[in-house]
Amino acid sequence: GTGLEAPQLVAVSRAAAASRAALAGHLRAGHCFRLCTQDAFQELPQQTVPEMARRDLAGALLQLKALGVDSLAEFDFPAPPPPQLAAKAVEALHVLSALDSQASLTSPVGFAMAELPLPPPIARAVVAGGAAGCGAEMVALAALLSVASLWVGASDRRRALQDAKLKFAAAEGDLVTYLNIWRAWCEAGRDRRWSHRHCLNHRNLLRAADIREQLEYRCRAVGVQLESCGDDTDAVRRAAAA
Repeated sequence: GTGLEAPQLVAVSRAAAASRAALAGHLRAGHCFRLCTQDAFQELPQQTVPEMARRDLAGALLQLKALGVDSLAEFDFPAPPPPQLAAKAVEALHVLSALDSQASLTSPVGFAMAELPLPPPIARAVVAGGAAGCGAEMVALAALLSVASLWVGASDRRRALQDAKLKFAAAEGDLVTYLNIWRAWCEAGRDRRWSHRHCLNHRNLLRAADIREQLEYRCRAVGVQLESCGDDTDAVRRAAAA
């Protein structure tokens, strides 16, 4: 896996299913048809499990470690997460070199990651980029990955969208493609008309530029170097895989 969070399909609870049926009944009286058997419906959980008890806790654990909380068990959660999720978070941070064998924050990697407002895998890539001489590129990528899609396209511009994607596409992967977009946009003076011609979301690019400035400030505060690697995309890919 990539180590990044991803949405997971979970079974709906009976309470949530009943609530959806009640919302539909606000318009007029009717019937609710469930696309499952009665036995399958009865096997669904009665209540929805709180998100805190089922989401990835690596980011929360990293922040708690930085605040001096040694264990998730010591923190007063409104809905305590299952022990297996806490163990999975510790393992994930250990793989990212943010925690040592004693489950303590490592220095400088772990402390630097905790200061960056990014998901742990992306924060690790930024820190690795600083050490590999491509910190500027990794910060730009982290900003671009923090916004919604960079592409926009209407039904009458499908061909233009395809041509634009081919123009910036890189055989090395999506990260290098994003770097190509970023550099071209900056070279064009961050012009709105240029963005429109290339089917790019100008507002999201501006938002990414703002995030990049904030990340650069935080990186300087924790000592992450922001050198550019130029056209050395191998350094970028090594940092992303750190």
